[in-house]
Amino acid sequence: MPFVPNPRDFAFVVGIEHYPPGIPPLRGSINDAKFFSTWLADPKGGGLDPNNITTICSTVAPPPFPPKDDIVDRINTFFERRTALTDRLGRRLYLYFSGHGITPPTPNDDDCAIVAANVAPMGQLRCIPGRLAARTLQRGDLFEEIVLIMDCCREVVGTVDANLLLPPGNPTLQRFPAHWHGLAARWSSTAAEQQLPHPLNPAVPLLWQGVFTHAVLKGLTSGVNEAGRVTSESLKKFVRKWVQDHLDPANNQPPEIIYDDTLPLIDFGAGRFTEGTVRLRDDAAGFRVVDGLDLKPMAPAVLKKQPGEYVVRLPYGLYLFETPANGAPAATSQTVKVIGEPFNVQL
Repeated sequence: MPFVPNPRDFAFVVGIEHYPPGIPPLRGSINDAKFFSTWLADPKGGGLDPNNITTICSTVAPPPFPPKDDIVDRINTFFERRTALTDRLGRRLYLYFSGHGITPPTPNDDDCAIVAANVAPMGQLRCIPGRLAARTLQRGDLFEEIVLIMDCCREVVGTVDANLLLPPGNPTLQRFPAHWHGLAARWSSTAAEQQLPHPLNPAVPLLWQGVFTHAVLKGLTSGVNEAGRVTSESLKKFVRKWVQDHLDPANNQPPEIIYDDTLPLIDFGAGRFTEGTVRLRDDAAGFRVVDGLDLKPMAPAVLKKQPGEYVVRLPYGLYLFETPANGAPAATSQTVKVIGEPFNVQL
């Protein structure tokens, strides 16, 4: 039987790109859901038992699938299972939604709702508010950690029918579990789809996918801190930077990522440092690396390939590489942005 690193983790993944006539279809939501489910089941990724992953994708054939009630019912099964247990259901729950979205008129406009496949274009908005679902599950004290990822637009404001409310949680719970809520778009703005390399296998031809989902998956593998771990904080910084670097300037609002830094950070596991090549001119005496923001000296892993050529491994960030000439005060420097893709430095 294959080894499962995180047998107490669960995931609920939804990708909707097919809608009734009058609502334009999307092109990357199903890819998004499948990519994320693949990462979840990978022992070197999320490390979940495949039996703990529920993946629901829309279909072209009528009736519209998945309808809102089906999504809510499946989320509610977590509460049904909880009534039969005295302990939490598991360690971590991933909630993932990709599709059309709206902003419910909540007091702080801080939620994003995915539009279900059976939405009526001119009638009732059948939607699932992601943060409401996550908060309700948090209040239910079902898991130690909740990770919510929503690759949906938020530029439309619409009333969401109240019957989507999930069973009430535990009113005596003093503190929510650790959580990480990632929304692709801020209030009143759009999420973006692009043709991008496969986030887990760059050898595959370009595919339509959500820019935010692509950034999250890259961050879960390369968004490491200096200790080589992907955490709530390092993932947020990586995703925001990657999205801003890859969106058109006309639509370049950073995603909204929320977590409680008074709680322990979620540790997503070990990730990969980004690898680059440094080549020195003949008279260079060596080189050093400093943080490009606070100029703090860095001590990256360095492997010498051949005279004057080195391989350097760094976490994502902005760095200044510099080298003096042998016996001369003049220095050569180069600023490099490290964001999960191979880089080259010539000094």
